[in-house]
Amino acid sequence: MKQICIIGFILLVFSMIFGGCASQKEKQERVILKYVQQNFDMDMQKDNCVFIIAEKGCIGCNKELSKFASQFVDMQRVYYILNAKGTIVDISPYWEAKKQEQISTDSLKYFDKNELPDSYAIFIKNGKVDTILLSSADKVFDTEQYVIKRIEDNR
Repeated sequence: MKQICIIGFILLVFSMIFGGCASQKEKQERVILKYVQQNFDMDMQKDNCVFIIAEKGCIGCNKELSKFASQFVDMQRVYYILNAKGTIVDISPYWEAKKQEQISTDSLKYFDKNELPDSYAIFIKNGKVDTILLSSADKVFDTEQYVIKRIEDNR
């Protein structure tokens, strides 16, 4: 009986821990989809890439993601949300883009208020958030390779 109680307790703790992670992820997805739907004329059924460029968090990571993301400016189905002023991260390539309708400025700090203050590469497909990649120092190379492959596969 004691073993069953211990096993039950362990299962309860794991469900609380992992259940909390799932709900946080679902909240992030809702926040992202709401912003995208309100600010872009995007075919949500196709595979789209959305970069959120920010200045909070890892400064080097944010700079690297912005530099990396800027190579896709003016590509079809690649969108940008600028949650940066340009004082720390260079956002000038986005102002020079031809497809300004694919670039939005988060001037109301919507992502900061909704606990998404970092830089991300996000993929939306079939009306849902498919992938969220946080710009981080330990995964920057893997993230860049994944994004390149995914964007090139959808040309």
